Amino acid sequence: MYCVVGFDKSRLEDYFRIFDQDSSGSSVVCYCTQWNMTQEEIDTRIIEPVKNNIAQLSQISREVAVEMIHADKIHGYLAYEGKFPVGWCNCDDKANYVFLARHISKKPEKEKIKSIVCLKVVRKKSFFEVGSALLDSVCRLSKVEGYSFIEVYPHEGAMICTDFDSALQLYTANGFKLLSMKNGEAVLRKKI
Repeated sequence: MYCVVGFDKSRLEDYFRIFDQDSSGSSVVCYCTQWNMTQEEIDTRIIEPVKNNIAQLSQISREVAVEMIHADKIHGYLAYEGKFPVGWCNCDDKANYVFLARHISKKPEKEKIKSIVCLKVVRKKSFFEVGSALLDSVCRLSKVEGYSFIEVYPHEGAMICTDFDSALQLYTANGFKLLSMKNGEAVLRKKI
């Protein structure tokens, strides 16, 4: 039903469609940039340019996303229904997510771990169906790449593109086990 493909800059417009379909023009869109940035980079590249005009936040984030994608810093998968992009999964080697260390303890890992930091499905599609297709593909492809585990970090707050309860249900239904929960920040892991 859904075709999942690896993301690269040739799919830039489809990537933006995932975020833009849900934007009413009044909501802020992050474009999945901050996971790959230090706090200093976030402050300098996103916060400072909009401090006098917060209405420009989505546009600035979009411009930063374009630069990061062309610099090969944002990785993941897109889900399609026919020719239409309906889902996005931001995932990469756990070590590549600078911002992640602010949410979970950063400790040396013995195993090779791929992290999913965002799973977004366009509003008119089933979060569970599209999300499950993305998770299945990420697990299969990551195993081929030599990863042992997939980790996810649903959070009650600003860093998610869906509601917390739906995300937890999606992950547990797809074989992820809860490792920890602290202050609304969950860590789940699946052996692949």
